Amino acid sequence: MQFSASRGMRLAAMTLSMAFLSACNGDSSSDSAPPLAVASSAPTPELYEAFRLARQASFGPTTELVATIRQRGIQPWVDEQLTAPSAYDDPDDAHLGHLQRMIAMAEALEPDADWYPAELEGRAGEPVFSAAASRQSLHYQNSVWFENALHAPDQLRQRVAYALSQILVVSFGESPLDSRAEALAHYYDILARHAFGNFRDLIGEVVRSPAMGIYLSHQGNEKADGSKNTSPDENFARELMQLFTIGLYELNLDGTPKTDASGQLIPTYTQEDIEQLSRVMTGWDLRFNEHYGRVGADDGSLIHPMEFTADFHEFGSKEMLGQTFGGGLAEGADLDAAIDILFNHANVAPFISRQLIQRLVSSNPTPAYVQRVAAVFENNGFGERGDLKATVRALLLDPEARDENLARQAAQGKVVEPLLAYTGFLRAFSVKPLNGWFNDRAEGTAPTVDGTYFFRSDHRWALGQAALRSPSVFNFYSPDFVPQDAFFHEGRDGRAFVLPELQLRTPANIAGMQALLRTDNDTLPEVNQLILDYGSVEQFVADTSSWTGRNQIALVDYSPMLQTFDLALDGVRDGVYEGLDDSNTDSSRRTARQRAISATLATVELLLLGNEVIPEEQRAALVEYFDSDSSFRGGSESERVYKMVSYMVQYLSLIHI
Repeated sequence: MQFSASRGMRLAAMTLSMAFLSACNGDSSSDSAPPLAVASSAPTPELYEAFRLARQASFGPTTELVATIRQRGIQPWVDEQLTAPSAYDDPDDAHLGHLQRMIAMAEALEPDADWYPAELEGRAGEPVFSAAASRQSLHYQNSVWFENALHAPDQLRQRVAYALSQILVVSFGESPLDSRAEALAHYYDILARHAFGNFRDLIGEVVRSPAMGIYLSHQGNEKADGSKNTSPDENFARELMQLFTIGLYELNLDGTPKTDASGQLIPTYTQEDIEQLSRVMTGWDLRFNEHYGRVGADDGSLIHPMEFTADFHEFGSKEMLGQTFGGGLAEGADLDAAIDILFNHANVAPFISRQLIQRLVSSNPTPAYVQRVAAVFENNGFGERGDLKATVRALLLDPEARDENLARQAAQGKVVEPLLAYTGFLRAFSVKPLNGWFNDRAEGTAPTVDGTYFFRSDHRWALGQAALRSPSVFNFYSPDFVPQDAFFHEGRDGRAFVLPELQLRTPANIAGMQALLRTDNDTLPEVNQLILDYGSVEQFVADTSSWTGRNQIALVDYSPMLQTFDLALDGVRDGVYEGLDDSNTDSSRRTARQRAISATLATVELLLLGNEVIPEEQRAALVEYFDSDSSFRGGSESERVYKMVSYMVQYLSLIHI
């Protein structure tokens, strides 16, 4: 997949080369890992190779990140990310975890809110944060998620955490998670903390997390009571097996299903197993809760692991998946015994490995690819089972993830999720916080803040998805979704090809994405648009009516495209678009405006797609549209050029999803 030698692409590359050189030689960016101790002898990755890795292992390629990967090399960059310090293992790390940052944001934007209720503090003996103090808390949590996705230096850790959030699903839809968003931030920290840890430790924390306890109803679960004809809630027990660990049917190490002598699939568990496991999931409740099982605005802590309450636990021996345990164990220890049984089940390695590959690299990994990764999950080479760091390394460096010839095959790769397309767009166009804003919806004092984003919690409605906003425990889409096309139904070796994320590519979601991308309305501020409309970014901020009520407060920059247009138009990047209406043509019979349009399209392609991918016929039609449509004829030269550029960005960003 080589770049076209067209003049448009050469001009685009010329414009972007300064950014790539700056990224290689200047200060390290937020996406850069520490320098290598030993230089790699591997050849420098091609631009498209670095771009593809950045797509798989981050929330979107940036010029700085792609340049860093090319400078370091594929494997060294992956290894650096896997060993880079983070807020979860380095107390001196300047980047806060999700919960820490959410609390800081909430306190800064609404200092008068009662974030630490006295009643809860009285039971805990210490201040305990509760986001129920403000109706804005979900927005703060969502804004912090975006901040980490857009700028966290440990991009791979955050990307894996997001993948895990789509496997070990928790969502805001279960009350009071819709008002006490600190539980969501706390849960996401669990995923990020263990993203490079051990899967057994991850499951152990997930099971005890308040967010999961509330979401799948084992928080406050009680032992059977014959006098009331009640039995333990089975919800979490079922999902822990079906969705989080072993799946519905027995698997080979390569992820293909096992069958019995009659060719039938073999279930991994029975209803009796669910009932036995539900007995284990009794007696767990929020810390500092005044009444067992109650949950509301100030009932217990949602930022501490749940605690064991013996009076509500069903003691005694349990038998699950053919193993007996629980008799004579210390209080609460049968939970760890059950988790150990699940963790050591033969299905876990292929079941989790395949899903991680699907979320990061390819919707349809070959059985051989799954087996290679699952083998590392089973044994990292040092006798450790469940090492996620080794598993992630294996799936990213596998030939099916890196080989260019394989990448070209129709069955390879995956559809970009709308949320990842949006973070990729923001990162590609150098998003940064808008300084000097305040929360006009705050109750009480509303100070201005710097270095802080605001993304309302409504992106699920615009994009069809948002982090920790799934409509059900089954995530946003079915992992087995097969498009209505013969190619997908024919599949490979008797198995249809799936494209799970394609379920989100609906007309409504595409329209929602387009609305989010617009800079000519009240949606997304862009530096050059603000200068055109207000004279400066600072004046825009000073005019509070221009940004209050916005759903997102962030600032993108289209300068590279405007510079490309300017350079192709008149050979000088000075912001003066001389010759915009010159009718003279070159040897290719193109006017200066047509050359500038073509070069700018190529620049946007490089930033968003990593290569020139628009078919020539379609490219010619686009050049014709931007060159001749009356929509781009009114206003000053700067206004006309800006409108063309912003529409190009919107068009190619929609191709991106």
